Amino acid sequence: MDSSIRALGSHLITWAALLLSCVGLFLLFASMNTQSELLRNEDFPRTYIAIIEVDLSNSIELVELHWSGPLSQFMESGPYKGSAGKGDGCDCDSVEESNRVGSNCTPKGTWLVLGVDDHLPSNQFCKFATWFHEERGIALHSHSEIPPHPASHGCVRLEEDVARLIHDNVIIARTHVRVSGTWRPSGD
Repeated sequence: MDSSIRALGSHLITWAALLLSCVGLFLLFASMNTQSELLRNEDFPRTYIAIIEVDLSNSIELVELHWSGPLSQFMESGPYKGSAGKGDGCDCDSVEESNRVGSNCTPKGTWLVLGVDDHLPSNQFCKFATWFHEERGIALHSHSEIPPHPASHGCVRLEEDVARLIHDNVIIARTHVRVSGTWRPSGD
């Protein structure tokens, strides 16, 4: 009987060690997977970003967030650094020209958020895309380069934490993106 108890105790210790190893591995992998960590507010979807304001007049603090819901007054609203469409010889201050396919302008107007993706299909390093102009494939997203002047092909470049905050707190077909202000080409 004494040897049976020792054998059972030995097996229990082995199983406990195996269980602790599994828990340790789980915690290690969970801490490494920062991509899946949300910056979603605790009250979502009751509190969400209602309007994303893109002011082309301010080439340094381009984006401001307007929240709706019970905790809206406690949410970060910006303004945030960003970079809009470069235009490449187009008059991006014109509403019509800014919306023209091929203009490389950030399209002026008020748009509904159409969807979100973890990254742009064409560039996995541009993360946390929030789509708002379907015809031209325009989104707000992260980018490693955010110069203090218009530089993109029409999208709004943001720092990664801001792009993630927006991505995680918008409601598709309910949140609006409002692009306005006087656009100035690079160097003006």
